[in-house]
Amino acid sequence: MKKSTMLFGAVLFTGLGAVMAGDTISELAAKAKQEGKIVSYGIPNDWLNYEKMWQVFTSKYGVTQTDTDMSSAEEIAKFLAEKNAPVADVGDVGLAFGPIGTEQGAFMPYKNSKWSEIPDWAKGADGHYAAAYYGAIAFVVNPKLVKTIPRTWRDLLRPEYKGKIAVNDPRKAANAQYAVIAAAMAFGGSETNVKPGIDFFAKLQKSGNLLPTVPSLANIQKGEVAIGINWDYNGLNFKRQLADNNINIEIRIPLDATTTGPYAPVINAFTARPNVAKLFMEFLFSDEGQRMYAEGGAQPIREKIRKNLPASIRAKMIPAFQYNKVVPIKAWKQMPDIVKNIGELWATNVVEQ
Repeated sequence: MKKSTMLFGAVLFTGLGAVMAGDTISELAAKAKQEGKIVSYGIPNDWLNYEKMWQVFTSKYGVTQTDTDMSSAEEIAKFLAEKNAPVADVGDVGLAFGPIGTEQGAFMPYKNSKWSEIPDWAKGADGHYAAAYYGAIAFVVNPKLVKTIPRTWRDLLRPEYKGKIAVNDPRKAANAQYAVIAAAMAFGGSETNVKPGIDFFAKLQKSGNLLPTVPSLANIQKGEVAIGINWDYNGLNFKRQLADNNINIEIRIPLDATTTGPYAPVINAFTARPNVAKLFMEFLFSDEGQRMYAEGGAQPIREKIRKNLPASIRAKMIPAFQYNKVVPIKAWKQMPDIVKNIGELWATNVVEQ
């Protein structure tokens, strides 16, 4: 992400709303159509509601779209590695990677027209990143492969789950970092005291319950993963996509503790198509885009939208009572150091045991 800042011009009102840097939505749209396409890293169709969102965006603005799925850390590394011949225009990273990528000069600063509605904790002051949505860590379970649905973190240690549980690598993926924090909270820790969470995953690894694979839709569909530790909205998306395969996925929010984590769509600092990238940011933070996040089961970052969702959308989300033990993270400014600590502890306590 980029250390340099960009000065933003007058605010103009049109279309989706006010657009910074002097371009109206129609002007951005015209320039984006000339650019012709948008390439993303880490924004695949099976993540949240992005399949529908990409369909709406490309249809509305007359561009094509391709994605290569990868973790937050990999997105930043690819942006930087390809800076002399940029491939991607946009990405989607866990919020903790916002300051990290900014320091490395990977992101282009751009303050979308809804900037004032985004909480200060969820955005970089100079516009390099801003969270658009968030979710809670959950257990995504294929009931055909387990007799008992786990309800707490401690449940995952049961011998019946041997070789059945998958989580991403927290050295690369934001959802795995929040999984460690959620587990830490369940065993008396917090985001600033993650050791209880690391100790839990070390036990899970030693028991043989933890698989060396990712909790992806494909791996669940193939029967290689019975229990995935993932975002609640990914679980809902998997449930929708696997319904036709006669797999009735169940999503459980841990009863002992869990936490929430935001994701930030970002623009590649070296993009060859800056207008379509900016237009995509406007779309994601617009009323339409924010509601589409909610349709996928995530919580929109804009409070105005979050508090006024129609009943038809709320009916698709996980019932509110399951979230009674959600513990929000408070130490956002410390998250880059927390993430680094999680990665180091994971390497020495979980992987190398």
